[in-house]
Amino acid sequence: MAGRKLGLIALFDVDGTLTAPRKVITVGVVGGSDLVKISEQLGKSAVNDYDYVFAENGLVAYKNGDLIGQQV
Repeated sequence: MAGRKLGLIALFDVDGTLTAPRKVITVGVVGGSDLVKISEQLGKSAVNDYDYVFAENGLVAYKNGDLIGQQV
């Protein structure tokens, strides 16, 4: 499939199998890349679209769009 982009879809069962039914869930993204590269894949607003974003293998952490931690 050279030259062809493959999509990725993540599906979550939230009706009591994996989570309590009708409760708010937290969604996060973890990536090895920096936030710029993660945003290229997920959109420029990715840091605000997810509850948590962990970039650079978790060394840089965002919660609700705000930087909450960084390891050097």
